[in-house]
Amino acid sequence: MKPTQRTDFDFPTINDDGTLSALVDGTPWAVAGALLLPLRMPATLQADRLAGRYFLARCTEDTPWARAHDWTLPLRRTLYIADRRALVAEQRAAERWHLTAVLGDDPGLHWLHARAVGTRVNFIGPLGSGFDLPVTTRNLLVLAEPARLPALLPLVHAALDRGGHVTLLLHTVAQQDADLIRLLPLAVETRQAGSDEEWQGELGALTR
Repeated sequence: MKPTQRTDFDFPTINDDGTLSALVDGTPWAVAGALLLPLRMPATLQADRLAGRYFLARCTEDTPWARAHDWTLPLRRTLYIADRRALVAEQRAAERWHLTAVLGDDPGLHWLHARAVGTRVNFIGPLGSGFDLPVTTRNLLVLAEPARLPALLPLVHAALDRGGHVTLLLHTVAQQDADLIRLLPLAVETRQAGSDEEWQGELGALTR
C-alpha cells in the first residue's frame, strides 16, 4: 500500500491488561479524506474475515503511566482493517496491517496521523464479527465514497483471489485521486459519478 517502511525490526506486544501495543511501521498516510495507518501487529491475532472488523486506538502515548493518567483524548478511535500481510520468515512474530478511518477534523485521528515511524500505539481488538463474500461470488460491484473505500479493500482482494471481476463505482464530484486508485489492484474497473442523476444511471447500467 504506501510509504516509508522501517529498516530495523522491533516487536509489538500484547499487554497484561489485554490491550496490544502495535508499532507504527511506515509513515501514516492521508488519501482522499481517509487515514491509512501502517502497523506492525502481533502475528497471533485471530481475524479471518477482515472486512468490517476494527480496532479501537487510544490516542495518547503508549506507556503504563499514560494509560493510567493521560485522558487528554479519553475516547478510543475506531479504525477498520484495510489490509493484513505476513512478514518475512525471520519476522513471523509480527504481521503488517493497515488500518483506516475517515480522517475529518477529529483530533484523535489527526494525533494518529502525526505518529512517527517506530512509535507505539495502544489498541483493543480486533473487534466485530466481520463479513465475507459468498463462495459463489464471481462479480463484485463496490459502491463507495472515496474516504470509505479503503475499508472495503479486503472484499476487493477476496473477489480477485478467486478469479472474480470487480467494478468500483465512486460517488464523488472530485477528480479521481491517483493515490487512492493506486490502492486498487490493476484488475479493478473504476467508474465515477458526481450528481445523483449520474449515480443512478451508472448504478442501473452496472447492475444490469
